Amino acid sequence: MIKYFFKQIFYLIAAIILILPEIIFARNQESITDWYIKDFQSVITVNKDSSLLAEEKIIADAGNLPDKHGIFRIMPTQLKTTRETIKTPVKLVGITDFDGNKIPYSTITDNFNHTITWKIGDADKTVTGENQYKITYLVKNAVRSSNADFDELYWNILGNFWDIDIEKFSVDIVFPDGINQANSETYVYSGNPNFQHESLENHEWIGNNTLRVTSKQMIYPRTRITASVTFPKGKTIFHLSQTQLNDIEDQVAVIRAKTQALIPQVARVIVERTITMVTSIKASLAQINNYYAK
Repeated sequence: MIKYFFKQIFYLIAAIILILPEIIFARNQESITDWYIKDFQSVITVNKDSSLLAEEKIIADAGNLPDKHGIFRIMPTQLKTTRETIKTPVKLVGITDFDGNKIPYSTITDNFNHTITWKIGDADKTVTGENQYKITYLVKNAVRSSNADFDELYWNILGNFWDIDIEKFSVDIVFPDGINQANSETYVYSGNPNFQHESLENHEWIGNNTLRVTSKQMIYPRTRITASVTFPKGKTIFHLSQTQLNDIEDQVAVIRAKTQALIPQVARVIVERTITMVTSIKASLAQINNYYAK
C-alpha cells in the first residue's frame, strides 16, 4: 500500500514537471500587449539546382488586442558576403491557414533594402486570439559556391526581421541525395546581428539527410538563427554570383565598345566597295550602250 502511494506521488510529480513549462510560459490573453508567435515550425528542402523550398507553419496570438489584421513576413532578396553579392529571388507559392484556406495578403518590394514583404491579413477584417498561417515560398541561389574547397548552405533559417517574440521554433532542413551528416560540417549561430553565439538552439541530424534545429528558449525580436552546412563540391548545380554576373557584363561591355568602334571602319569599307562596284557597273553599261550605238 505504501509502495503504491509513493508510486502515485512519483507519477504526480513527474506530470507536474512535464506541464510546468507550459504553465509558466502560457500567456494570459489580457496580458498580451502585442502579437507574439506561439509556435513556428518550418521545413526547408534544399534542391539540386541550389534553390530551396520553405514551408512555414506559424501560430500567432494577438490576444484581445484591437485593430489587429495579421502579421508581416519579410524576406531578403540578396545575400552580401565579404567576397560577393548573391541575388536570391523569392517566389511566393501561397499563404493559407493550416486547412488550406487562402489568406489575403499584399506584397511590398523594397529595392533599396533588397527585401520583399508579405503583409498577411485582410485590411477590412480584424482578428483576435490565435491565428494560423502557412507560408510557402521558393528561394533561388541559396547555396554558395565561391569557396574552392567546398559548397555551403548559409541561411538564416528564422529570419532576422521579426519584431515580435517567438516562444517556440523548430526547422527541418532536408538535403538532396549525396549531402548528409557523414560528408558535411554543421554550424548553427544564433543571436542578434552584432553578437552571435550557440546557446539559443539545439541541432541534430535525423535520418540520413535531414538537419533539425530547435529553439531552447524564448526568441526575442531581431534575433537570428543561421545554419551553415558545408559539403563537397558538385552536389548541386550552381548559380552565377553577382560578382560573376558583373564580370560577364563588363566583358560584354568591352566587346560592345570594340564592335561599335569597328562599325565606322566596316561601314567605310562597305561603302567604298559599293562605290567601286557601282562604278564598274556603270562602266560596263556604258560599253554596252556604245556597242549597240554603232
